[in-house]
Amino acid sequence: MRAPTVSLGEVSHSIVDGPFGSNLKISDYVETGVPVLQGKNITGDQFVWKEVRYVSPTKAKELARSSVEIGDHLVIKIGSIGYSAIIDHLNGHPIAIIPANLARIRPNRRLIDDRYLHHWLVSGEAKRYFVGVASTTAQPALSLTKIKEARLPLPPLDEQRRIAAILDEANALRRKRKRAIDLLDSLTQSIFREMFGFRKDPVYELKDVVKKGTIVTYGIVQAGPEFPGGIPYIRTGDLVDGNIQIGGLKRTDPALAARFSRSRVDAGDIVMSIRATVGTTAVVPPALEGANLTQGTARIAPGDNVQLHYLLEYIRTESTQRWIAAQVKGATFLEITLGRLRELPVAVPPLDLQNEFSNIVMKVRREQTRSVRQAALADSLFFSLQSRAFSGLL
Repeated sequence: MRAPTVSLGEVSHSIVDGPFGSNLKISDYVETGVPVLQGKNITGDQFVWKEVRYVSPTKAKELARSSVEIGDHLVIKIGSIGYSAIIDHLNGHPIAIIPANLARIRPNRRLIDDRYLHHWLVSGEAKRYFVGVASTTAQPALSLTKIKEARLPLPPLDEQRRIAAILDEANALRRKRKRAIDLLDSLTQSIFREMFGFRKDPVYELKDVVKKGTIVTYGIVQAGPEFPGGIPYIRTGDLVDGNIQIGGLKRTDPALAARFSRSRVDAGDIVMSIRATVGTTAVVPPALEGANLTQGTARIAPGDNVQLHYLLEYIRTESTQRWIAAQVKGATFLEITLGRLRELPVAVPPLDLQNEFSNIVMKVRREQTRSVRQAALADSLFFSLQSRAFSGLL
């Protein structure tokens, strides 16, 4: 049976936000003192201590209304609204200050369990509500009133704790699956360092190790308007977590793409971002055979003396990424020129050693595929339980 609903304000001692911009300026920040949190301290609906700034104790007293302590709940109220986390530590500080884009919820623990409240705040139901009531200005924003008016089911405390325990267990399984994927992601580079890190192999420029008849080049200069059924093209933003996001690709007129045949990609080519997020890479899958690129991405087709997986992981090594970063030009508009990219030094070990590495990579990739499927099942289980929990069906 579905529990009666209450407003968030009814089960909270207080809900406050940070000071207006004029009350907390860049000039107020100091080297040490009372920490000031940011939206980026909420990552994956968890509190993360990173890139923290500070104000003096005197300034913190002026902003006492916007202070937070361990156990408080944070909600992003401006920008990427709706993300939430419980403050589980403050790196040894008794309090911190929040800026205007955060809200602090201090629950009445005689009425509501912390974990139950957290699971509701990060649920699809809560996020849909927050997005739905946010202002529709250039930067979405939630008012404190709308946060306080949010309604949630409130069963007895014992039932809240039972629900929270089930969701905690399901969420722990999700995180375990995601950690396995992260470990597999780093394993390939660890194996690369072990096999090739201390070798003294011949070094060639990148332009000399690509497939005969190809060059390291970017793609279409101006792709024009969307052309339904046309040729897909790969932009910098389409390279995410080492893969090409096929579902979001735009398409251009085939006649226009034909004018840029040299940047037509084949399955097994490497695509690298040469603007903005310079150095990110992905492999062209069979489904994108014949696709094209934009000015922000470059085609690198491995030649006869370099194996695909070897060259891909070589480009992804810390030392190569440092070399690429050193060649990047521009302050706000970052890019590496094709001329410099073509000069990238590439160590080329014997092919049999590269092939041995490739076989290991393929085994890791198969395990990654299995882990991704397991993670998707864990996500599905969690979201199903979450939905049932706040519908009175768990």
